[in-house]
Amino acid sequence: MNKKLLILSLPYILSIIPISGWADIRVGNHSRSYADDYNQVAALQQSQYTVSTDSLPVRVANTDLATRIANGDTTANINVSNLESCANIYPGGSFAWDTPTAGLKAGNSSTCIAVVEMRVVKGTSDIIVARANIASGDSIKCNISEFPESSYTVEAGNVIFPADTEPTMDDVIKVMNNEQKKNAGFKIAAGAVVGGLLGNAAGKNDLGESGLIGTSDSKVKGTAIGLLSGAALMAGSAYSGKVGGDVIMSAGVNAAAGGVVGNMVSNGDSALRIEDCLDLNGYNTKCLWGIIEKNKPLDYATEIGFYNINTSKTMVCKSDYSGCNEERLIAISFGTEKDDYKSVEQGATDQGFLKIRKNKDKQFTYDGKVMTQGYTNDPGGIWTPIASAGRPGERINAMIPDFKDKTFGAKISDWYKWRNENMANAVIIGRNNKGESTVKLDENIMDFYPITVDASDGGLIDINNKARMKSTVVGAGAGAGIGAFTAYQGANDEIDARWISAVTEYKDSLQKVYCATGTRFLSQYNDLAIIPNMQ
Repeated sequence: MNKKLLILSLPYILSIIPISGWADIRVGNHSRSYADDYNQVAALQQSQYTVSTDSLPVRVANTDLATRIANGDTTANINVSNLESCANIYPGGSFAWDTPTAGLKAGNSSTCIAVVEMRVVKGTSDIIVARANIASGDSIKCNISEFPESSYTVEAGNVIFPADTEPTMDDVIKVMNNEQKKNAGFKIAAGAVVGGLLGNAAGKNDLGESGLIGTSDSKVKGTAIGLLSGAALMAGSAYSGKVGGDVIMSAGVNAAAGGVVGNMVSNGDSALRIEDCLDLNGYNTKCLWGIIEKNKPLDYATEIGFYNINTSKTMVCKSDYSGCNEERLIAISFGTEKDDYKSVEQGATDQGFLKIRKNKDKQFTYDGKVMTQGYTNDPGGIWTPIASAGRPGERINAMIPDFKDKTFGAKISDWYKWRNENMANAVIIGRNNKGESTVKLDENIMDFYPITVDASDGGLIDINNKARMKSTVVGAGAGAGIGAFTAYQGANDEIDARWISAVTEYKDSLQKVYCATGTRFLSQYNDLAIIPNMQ
């Protein structure tokens, strides 16, 4: 049939979030109830049965087979007991012996099936929009696209179905960023009071330069424009998204002084060095800078490595635990994943090597000469044997394209999380000292070590330092009165609130569409409706 299904895409859903009832079900006003149509179909099916088959536990679609079962024909391979098992899967369900029309077993030979209907809540009498035969032991996602098109009822063309997935934070941010651009005129007019320093910030960095202030040709031109009018910066704020735009707007003229003070006194965690770059296909993206560090494995026939879980120091001893010397080791593994940890960061995230702290056999003490098994609160910390490690070797400049940064700089913990999630498909490319990509490197991701920037790096004032960015912005906020940091938090709170509202409305819409068999509820929209096997 020529269906008219309206399935909302996420951007479309979110663009109309402020309008109440976006996920309501719309049903046409037909003069005749669908229930009458359904009853007529059921009556027609029933009229096909002979008197000898209407007492079978479930309907048998093949009338010849139904007659043979009713007459006790043992050559039918199906008997009344099989039909009773089928009927007893779900008391109150609608079951039959028929051909599956959906699910993994769709098109198979006749078997025990549940007639699963997708229904839409409408007052006290729900309407049916689609129907499918699902074999016992099979399942179907309660989504209109999973049902056979031939089973859609007339009502299906009058329903606005929920989206396939709930709105994400990224979806909300995209919508709010577009709203930010619509207010560009106001922002540009307000920016006329901003001076040359912030005009400089609106300019584009050269490749490899990542700070707020710079000396590239684009930066110098931005400063000249800013001396005459800060409108250039405000135009940039309108196109920098919800969060970035709100931060720039709140800073104003006095933000420059406050930002410099915050930059001077900053401290905090190191930030990963993430730069604008071109990938091997020439596309603009963000790249995480790092190095590939080759390693020469320890010779475990004559030496053994130890790791201090308190201080992160490493030491190499002879195989008899004597002659120990501190050395920097890399590619450290403590054993199998079942018994120990495959990497240092895996152990560190497990409540500080909790498995080792609980296993005395893994604990050693160093007295300055030899390693001794056992630990008795030695101030030097707990040493534990390393199953495999290597000494640092050749270094290759490298970077990873398409690595997302954070407003105040991504941290080493973000790298560990990203590496674990992208272990199989990570792409590593070579780079020169300017950060230009060279060739794809066929290297192990475990040999990639990211470069970080510390807050202590650079001069007294170093706005290029990403690790100082948070203190710089907080300082700018203090100088600006309203505060850039407050604006940052406020913008994120607004995004959070919008996202919660969008998800709530989406989940409300799911409540109005459900799947059932007979009087048995199976699942809400987008959930899995499961039919158990016959017993």
